[in-house]
Amino acid sequence: MFHYSKRIRADKFEGMNTRTAIGFDMGATTTKTGVVRDGKIIYGNKGALEGYVGHYQISARAKEIYKEAGKNLSDAEAQPDHLIKAAKAGDQLADQVWADIGLKIGIGLVNVIWLVNPDRIVIGGGVANGGERLFRYIWQTVRARCEETFWKKLEIVPATLHNDAGIIGPAMLALESEFQQVV
Repeated sequence: MFHYSKRIRADKFEGMNTRTAIGFDMGATTTKTGVVRDGKIIYGNKGALEGYVGHYQISARAKEIYKEAGKNLSDAEAQPDHLIKAAKAGDQLADQVWADIGLKIGIGLVNVIWLVNPDRIVIGGGVANGGERLFRYIWQTVRARCEETFWKKLEIVPATLHNDAGIIGPAMLALESEFQQVV
């Protein structure tokens, strides 16, 4: 739990001035989550969402979508970074991949929203590089599956620390422990 908490702790500053913030770091091999309430981490753990929206799963899903359309996709073309560029260039199949990933992330977030009713959700890791396109599909899912009172003031934002949170988080913990006064 310590590793996940360090990373989410670095991103807690993106949730400042909010009552509750939830961080998701969706990386190549795992998805880490953390809940920050009043500036304190109250939960951090691995989740099962990476089984659907992790780096490898995005690539595998892209290959499925292209194969269903009668097209082959190389390993390089199935990489999320390539799929982002392809979708921006008007590739409808690549856009379909991001729509599918946005739906899956959105469903995961709706569950959290119903339970916690956060002010802000921060999404980090490589999947957040899906940009506006991905976030648009996430928002479509949230709005379709959740009551307006829950999402009306909600922010769903990309992590500004990106992959640096894994470096900044431990450094901040070290600084906090070094300068913390013993009561």
